Amino acid sequence: MNLNNFFTGTGSLILLLMITTPVLSNSLEIHGFVSQGYLQTDRDNYMVKTEEGSFKFNEIGFNVSNDISDDLRLGIQFLSRSLGDQCENATTIDWAFADYRYHDLLGFRFGRIKIPLGLYNEIRDIDMLRTSIFLPSSIYSEPWRDTMSSLDGIGLYGYLSLNGMGGVSYQALVGQMETPEDGGVARYIERIGTNDVIHMEPSKSYNASLLWDLPIEGLSLGSSYLSNKMKVTSLFGDHFTFGDLRLLTDMNAQLPEMLNEVIYNKTQNQNMASMMSSDFINWLIPQNYQNLDNEWPKEVISDFHTLDFWVLSLKYQWGDFILSAEQLDMRMDFDYKLGDINLRASPQPWHSLGYYVSGSYTFKDWLEFGVYYSEFYDTDNDKHAESYVKKRELDTYKYPTAVLYAVSSEEIRQNFKTYANKVFAASGKTIKLSDDDVAAIKLISDYELNRIKYNEYVGWFKELVVSTSAHINEQWTLKLEGHFIDGISLMDWTVNNGDIPRKRFLFASKVTFSF
Repeated sequence: MNLNNFFTGTGSLILLLMITTPVLSNSLEIHGFVSQGYLQTDRDNYMVKTEEGSFKFNEIGFNVSNDISDDLRLGIQFLSRSLGDQCENATTIDWAFADYRYHDLLGFRFGRIKIPLGLYNEIRDIDMLRTSIFLPSSIYSEPWRDTMSSLDGIGLYGYLSLNGMGGVSYQALVGQMETPEDGGVARYIERIGTNDVIHMEPSKSYNASLLWDLPIEGLSLGSSYLSNKMKVTSLFGDHFTFGDLRLLTDMNAQLPEMLNEVIYNKTQNQNMASMMSSDFINWLIPQNYQNLDNEWPKEVISDFHTLDFWVLSLKYQWGDFILSAEQLDMRMDFDYKLGDINLRASPQPWHSLGYYVSGSYTFKDWLEFGVYYSEFYDTDNDKHAESYVKKRELDTYKYPTAVLYAVSSEEIRQNFKTYANKVFAASGKTIKLSDDDVAAIKLISDYELNRIKYNEYVGWFKELVVSTSAHINEQWTLKLEGHFIDGISLMDWTVNNGDIPRKRFLFASKVTFSF
């Protein structure tokens, strides 16, 4: 049974029960929000087509909750949002669950549950609770929101008083996250491999969160963890192996006939020609690659057997001032498999690091000001992105495909000539191949390799953000925000073949009506 259909049906049933039970009318709560934003950058685009300004940034939410008894509560929220060509205002169930609170120490939930990852992931839909428009990208990636927001499953939670040591809130969830093929996580995977995701099959997700309210008033420390596994089926072009795999398949398709012809013309012996060309191909091309044709793109399965997020959090509130800081460790370990061929370039897990520091101050009941600085590094042990610079120096990026194939053809000609002459000498024949004999061995490319410009700043994303929030009244909020951005790691930097500017300024505004 499809889990999405199951929880959509469950959510609808919860809503029906809440509305049609007359005895619950006193505890029925209905809330919602509508927001419209505007984004513009001084150069290039940011998540949407913002260089000329874009209004394709809005959210609509509607939630209903009801107390069935003193211990049991039901709730559901429908959410529609748009951010450029993401989401496109499709209405989804953001959360829908039954919550049974047995004791302060222990409660249970089941349904579609918000994921407690960091300080703000559970409440990121509630615009009134923060100063900024966008949360720090290093922890709360906006494109990933459609997947990282909630999971379908079960959970338990509670609060433990530590007397003089404060108190600890905890949550533990197990379930399955939604992974749309056109969502932000799919696009990130596509950017890693320059591929086209056609199917994502998530496994179970495990989530745990602790928040310790210290005996120091206003100070909290937290830790949260999210572990996932998934298999992704994609259509891969030739670029993701830097052209080498495309070259191998073309060699496999073109060389046998060429080599066979060279030997036959020299010996007039078809058996010897077939045997020698076959032996050379076996030496040159691994057996499992010989089963591949040279038609592209090809279907590849990416097995993400590790996809883990660990967030450490700190929050301090002193009067009208709020300070928060968080750090994210993200680890991915995966294999590319084309049939029985493992194409993973490196056995090392992919380790990314992000962190931010933010502060906000409420000057008046209606006016808030905030600022945060955030950094994200694609690879923790390569913060200067030297590996990307090295890729830029590879011949397969510097030269057109025709030059790459010409160089490969010359190497094959010389190797084949040496190999054949050794075989002739060992068999007592006086035949010897010359350069003229192998001159016709030429690999032909009928495409142009898609080369991406690997600037070092594709390895990081840094932003300094200044925000102001004005509460016009209890229902209306207006926000203005400026982002000073350095780097493009969290963006789709394969756009324009990677030739996009390093620095940009983003202006964002948003008006929200809540009820």
